[in-house]
Parts: sequence; C-alpha cells; structure tokens
Amino acid sequence: MLRYFVLILPFFTLHGLIPLLTGIFPAYYGWQAYAEDRNLREQGQLVEAHIIQKQKSGATYHIKYSYIDTTGAEFKAERDLGQEYNEMVNTNDYFLITYLPSNPNVHMLGDKSSLNSRGTLAIVLLSVALVLCGWGTWGISRTIWQTMEVRFLFRKGKTGTAVVGDWIPSPGKSRNVTDQMTFHFVAANGRWYEGRSRSFGVRIRKQWPKGKHIKVAYDPIKPVRCEPDVFELLK
Repeated sequence: MLRYFVLILPFFTLHGLIPLLTGIFPAYYGWQAYAEDRNLREQGQLVEAHIIQKQKSGATYHIKYSYIDTTGAEFKAERDLGQEYNEMVNTNDYFLITYLPSNPNVHMLGDKSSLNSRGTLAIVLLSVALVLCGWGTWGISRTIWQTMEVRFLFRKGKTGTAVVGDWIPSPGKSRNVTDQMTFHFVAANGRWYEGRSRSFGVRIRKQWPKGKHIKVAYDPIKPVRCEPDVFELLK
C-alpha cells in the first residue's frame, strides 16, 4: 500500500503540504496585525515622537526617532519612509504616533485615523492565509481519501480480472508524462464496467500495454469504485 501513497506523494506535497505550510506565515502575521490594530484602536495613546536622525537609503529615507510614554520611559525606533515624506520631516522635527501602553514598542505613525491601512493589511494577509490553508487542507484530505479508498478496495472489495484499454493523457498534462489507464472488467453481477485509473508515469504505462490482463479490486455494491492492481499486490 505504501507504493500507492508514494504514487500520490507529489500531489500531496504540491497541493497539500506546501500550501498549508506556506499559509501559516500570512496567518501568523495577519493575526498579529489584526490584534495590534484592534488593541491600538481600543487602547492606543497619542504622543509626539522626536526625529533623532534622517538619512537617505536608496530610493527611500530612513529615520530614527524616540518617544516617551505616560510613565516617562523613553523608547527608540526606526523605519523607512517613502520619498514623498522627504520634504515633510527633518531631523529634530516632531510628529505624532499612536502607541500601545501595555507594550509601547507597538506603535504606528499618525493618529487612530491612520489605522485603516493596518487593518487592510491584516485582512489581506488573513485572506491569503485562508486560501492557502484551505487549498492545503483540501489537498491533504483528498490524498488521505484516495489512500483509504485504495486500502478499502484491496482489503474489503472483490477481485476480478480486467483488460487494459487505452491510455489517455491526464487532465492538464501532455501525453506520455502522466497517463490514465482505462480498463474493462465483469463484476460479480455479470455486468461489464469500465474504469479509469489514477495517473501513472511512463514505466507503468509500458508495463501494462493495451490488451493485457490485470487484476482489479472493486466495490461489489458499487463496482464503478475500482482500482487496477498495477503493482501486483493482489493474490
């Protein structure tokens, strides 16, 4: 059964693991931005910051500034500013910031009306995280379902003999990269059924040419649920 899992491992990795792990980062930073935005709206204090130093850094300007909270403690910070701020601020100027009293290092430029951009960033990051995590969850769930499906058919299903039909290109793939096998078999009810396998590479396609007999596991209640035994695991 491990061979079948390895077969769908690329799908599991590309459509499951990678999106899910990638979605963790925007989820973390999005939630952090949302929490800071909410706390600044509810508890933020307005204070003047003093520009200690201003210098050009590439196409932007870098400033260092300090501010004092309500307890009299001084905090220092630095950040890049766009070129449009060049004429607006200079060394020794003062400007307004909103900081969080419970954690004065958390602050933003301007008053609470400037929080919209921070809230928008949180929404964008969380939306990206939702899409990525949803995609990854779908990919992992589908992989688990496919593995359990094969496990069920091979252990609980009936075994029959099928005839390999045509190999057709997998959806979205060019021929000979990954193809799907079509096969025909007679179930216990005496009726003919046609099945289509998952995608296989060139090696499996050459091993099972058209017209060759292959064992197939199928659900006796619903024979269209079937899986060809390409790795010859059935006895």
